[in-house]
Amino acid sequence: MRLLIALLLTLLASSTAVAGEVEDALARIEAGDLAGAVQLAERVRDADALQKIAEAFYGVGSSQGEEAALRIFREALALREARAAEEPAPLADLLHDLSGVHYNAGSYAEAEDAEARALAIRSRIYPEGDVRTAESRRDLALCRLAEGRLAEAASELPPALAVIEAATGPEDWLQVAVGRNYLAELYRLQGRYGEAARVLEDLVAQAGEKLGEANPRFPHFLNNLAGIYRDQDRFDEAETLLRRSLALRLAASPRDDGDVAAATLNLAELYRVQGKPAEAEPLYTDALRLARGALPQGSPELLEFVSQKAVLDRAQGRLARAQGEFEEALKLAEAGLSPDHPRVAQTRLDLGGLLADRGRCPEARPHFARALAVREQVFGPEHPDVAEALTAEARCLSPAAARANLDRALSILGTSEAHRASAVEALTRRADLLERTDRQRARQDLEDALRLVETMRPHRGGGEAVRAAFFSRHAGLYARLARAEVDAGRPDRALAVAERGRARALLDQLAAAHVGEGPLDPALAARRTTLTAEMAEIGERLTYERTRKDLEPKARQGRVRVLEEQLDAATRDFRLLYDEIRNADPAWRQVAVEEPAGAEAIQRDAVPEEGLLLLYQVSAEGSLLFVVPPPPAPVEARSLSVPREAAAILGVRAGPLTAEALAKIVARLRPEAPGGTRGIGGLSTSSPSGAAAMIAGLHALWKVLVPAALWPRLATARTVLVLPDGALNLLPFESLVVRAGADAKASRFWLDAGPVLRYAPSATLARDLARRPVPPRASDLALVVSDPAYPSGGPLGRLPGTAREAEAVQDALRGAAEVERLQGNAAREPAVRSALPGKRYLHLATHGLLDPGEGELFAGLALTPPPSPAGGEDDGFLRLHEIYGLRLDADLAVLSACESNAGRVVAGEGVFALSRGFLVAGARRVVASQWPVDDASTASLMGELYREMAAGSDAAFALRDAKRSLRRDRRWADPLFWAPFVLTGAE
Repeated sequence: MRLLIALLLTLLASSTAVAGEVEDALARIEAGDLAGAVQLAERVRDADALQKIAEAFYGVGSSQGEEAALRIFREALALREARAAEEPAPLADLLHDLSGVHYNAGSYAEAEDAEARALAIRSRIYPEGDVRTAESRRDLALCRLAEGRLAEAASELPPALAVIEAATGPEDWLQVAVGRNYLAELYRLQGRYGEAARVLEDLVAQAGEKLGEANPRFPHFLNNLAGIYRDQDRFDEAETLLRRSLALRLAASPRDDGDVAAATLNLAELYRVQGKPAEAEPLYTDALRLARGALPQGSPELLEFVSQKAVLDRAQGRLARAQGEFEEALKLAEAGLSPDHPRVAQTRLDLGGLLADRGRCPEARPHFARALAVREQVFGPEHPDVAEALTAEARCLSPAAARANLDRALSILGTSEAHRASAVEALTRRADLLERTDRQRARQDLEDALRLVETMRPHRGGGEAVRAAFFSRHAGLYARLARAEVDAGRPDRALAVAERGRARALLDQLAAAHVGEGPLDPALAARRTTLTAEMAEIGERLTYERTRKDLEPKARQGRVRVLEEQLDAATRDFRLLYDEIRNADPAWRQVAVEEPAGAEAIQRDAVPEEGLLLLYQVSAEGSLLFVVPPPPAPVEARSLSVPREAAAILGVRAGPLTAEALAKIVARLRPEAPGGTRGIGGLSTSSPSGAAAMIAGLHALWKVLVPAALWPRLATARTVLVLPDGALNLLPFESLVVRAGADAKASRFWLDAGPVLRYAPSATLARDLARRPVPPRASDLALVVSDPAYPSGGPLGRLPGTAREAEAVQDALRGAAEVERLQGNAAREPAVRSALPGKRYLHLATHGLLDPGEGELFAGLALTPPPSPAGGEDDGFLRLHEIYGLRLDADLAVLSACESNAGRVVAGEGVFALSRGFLVAGARRVVASQWPVDDASTASLMGELYREMAAGSDAAFALRDAKRSLRRDRRWADPLFWAPFVLTGAE
């Protein structure tokens, strides 16, 4: 008995000592003294105590803590294994926990080994259907899923999850949620995207109710559903979810930088595929920086961050930098993952694609071949990821082998919900191969590719700039198919194809304008108000700093540079917010069903009475001109080329008129600044040689754009509707020289000898604008805004000539319309906004400002600034994004401002100009300027324009006659003065 008591006392003392060492070790871990805690742990020989210390080390979240945790777990494992026969359950529990540690570290093989041992023990000691055994089956399936062994994972995961769900009470619903998330990931990897989406949609809905958005798992569920939507090309829905997921992770306390990095990366990747590289790049950089700080050096989890940054650099043409990043990513993948892991295959596929971009196919082929072999092994031969690899590899194969790859890829993708972009690429590549041997099949492949593009368009997410950018990337396909239809002798079909690729984002905007408008989400409205006020304040501070006289130039420049960077960041945030607001607008998301007019409808509804329609299609390979008469005359299609004589004058190579050559020509023939001594292209008109060069260039371009046999028909037409493309959007055809003379006065321009001109981005748009109701003349009202009171010393000078212009407009309309004038201090933004609706005529004579940013949201008309930065709707500028939201009834809006019809040209879409905003807001026709205009000549032109209209002339004819009147004045005979204003819209 004494011996027994002594033994008990000894054990009690030992237990007390162990408890004390554990408490001390835990206290040191909490205080950050990891080295001291390790020393204490080395003296502990109790498995339970070691496991507790290891868990505390793992919770630190650092590489040092994880290394210590793993070492101590192994010491505990050795103690458990010594008593495996007597205590199998604790050993299984420890192996289960250790598997999780290995899994989270990316050591999937070690995780699988530990979980397999745990499963073997639990299967032996617990009855069939026990939840602990099911948990081991589930986690073993996840290890195999991470290793790309999908068939094995699929056999284990669903039955294991069924057992766990049946045994789980409402209080432990999170475990059910996590299991469903794993099931969705399995479906995704198997290419079962619809099933994965349904599982995650249900999971997100239930998790919001049962867990709440504050639960750290909830953002993960949002992110994973967004990933499925992205795979399905539902970018609009994905973008909303990714923003929400990132916001929740940023707001979490404590914040997990690894989670924030992952969410930032996913949003960056979506921006990249949407065509928003400027918004994507800073997010990629932030994500990589956060990941390097949160993850151990060399962790395979860094692979995603490095490789996706490389994908952006590749897309931006930074190929050498991207190659280095892909090679780093491949090293990370091969060091931390199995050689047969799907992520290793993806990295090889990316690297192979980049090498092919650089013309290094011999180096690319082994990467393509290995990636394809791994995907076939892991996913099976019919998986869409296999089709993606087949398509990529085709770039570096012989024609016969490439054709086999593409045939197989398209067979797979024909039944897949995902990888539509890969299907477009495969169809396009196969059309290239078939072009010489089977032109009919090649045309069908191009048609199928475009149909896919058109189904993808509505769900790109974001605003009109995103949709336009997406379509612009495929403009060449429309041009190719149109050319193929012309070659096949079907110009009417070619015309329909060309029209399908034009101004689709603008058509969406017109269809969505004011449809189903409701109150803006309060959170979005608050962010918009905050950002608007912030931009207004920074703008005011910039104006102040730029005009300071009390600072040295270097100091002033430094202050200005800082403020400019702040303004750039704020405007970038606003553009992203604008896209977010667009995504939240059901009308915008649902209107993208506009079917462009076909050839028959174009002839019937868009061709001017007693006139012609000219549609230009410009591409990298060449340009087509479609000549469309009223029915029943046939549609004609002509290829445009630059003759040798014209090429010498225009400074380009002879041959097909390519997009590159046209851009170069127009850049030379457009003015750079207003002033009587600068002609088109900045050529001096003060000398005979300068005038002669200008006239020669405009005459040569006329010969290129208007084939000789066509001019007699044009000259006798009443009106011509021009649908320009590419750089032609920046060229007024009235300035083309029909007969060259010694100078502008002695030459004959289209203005002198040709029919009246109207312009439109597309025939469908011209038709739709013509259908807008015309305000009744009995209630004619006009608004004239002129000479805003810009502060002296500021960047914008007063425009006294616009006051005279306003007088001329008012005089011309006297008796024909009631005129409201806002001038000087009265020309404030709120007053202008409230006065615009309900007017038949709008005349805005102010400074026009361009915005080089994506979508030109901040292009605007400069009005009288408020006395102090007011923000909201009174920052002194009527911006393009604000104009879109106006409700106008105008038959005609005249934007008598510099470059109000100029801006960024997007292939197929046209120009993102201020004039676009007024069309979207409700105007039937807009007169706007192509370049900076002269104050005095413009005042004269506008007075004559309104006098002609008051006398009953149509706006297009009135503008033509006003230009002719201005041209007759020797001071303003140069097209610099009379040519910039063009009319866009209905007849």
